[in-house]
Amino acid sequence: MPAAAEVWPEADPQLLDAAQARRLWTERLPYQRYLLKLLQDNPDPAAAVQALLDPQAPAAAISYVHKLRGSAGSLALPALVAASAALEERLGAAPAQAEAAIAALDTAMRATATAIRGFVAEADAETAAASPSAPDPDDGGAAAAPLSQQWQPLLDALDSDDPDRVERALHGLSPSLPAPMAAELRQLVESFSFREAEAKVRRWQADASP
Repeated sequence: MPAAAEVWPEADPQLLDAAQARRLWTERLPYQRYLLKLLQDNPDPAAAVQALLDPQAPAAAISYVHKLRGSAGSLALPALVAASAALEERLGAAPAQAEAAIAALDTAMRATATAIRGFVAEADAETAAASPSAPDPDDGGAAAAPLSQQWQPLLDALDSDDPDRVERALHGLSPSLPAPMAAELRQLVESFSFREAEAKVRRWQADASP
């Protein structure tokens, strides 16, 4: 029952339709992970199309745009779906005259990326604000355990290669971590670099041990 998955910020529905996304995905954490993966895999779709496009043989560019359109649809990103669909149609009909459609895709992607980053930042902030405060160490309990011991659930999750389990473990541990350390782990997890994250955690765990 991941409480964090219930935090769904409002966003511009023309760019990121959060209501539709919630219907499709149910839980926010996996949805958020794939939003960020879309940005990671497609940092500049317009440039990618330009690089692939051969007006005499546009199949590679069409395939790329078709996949982008499908990803955007599954993530409830309407503007990116529309721009991708328009470009796919233009590439199929007149690939040598696709400049305007490519520019429109670039505009849509930039706006969508901004919406995604805003959605993720707001969701993380709301989740952190809604999380219960860590118990007073004087009261005992799990939060009183040394940080070197608190690492173990995250290490187990990283070893499982289960992204959802990793997300939950990191979310539970983050309030106990220094901000730079939490940010570094978050970046590794969002890029699916689980082995690198595991190695880093083990180094930190060793450094913290007496």
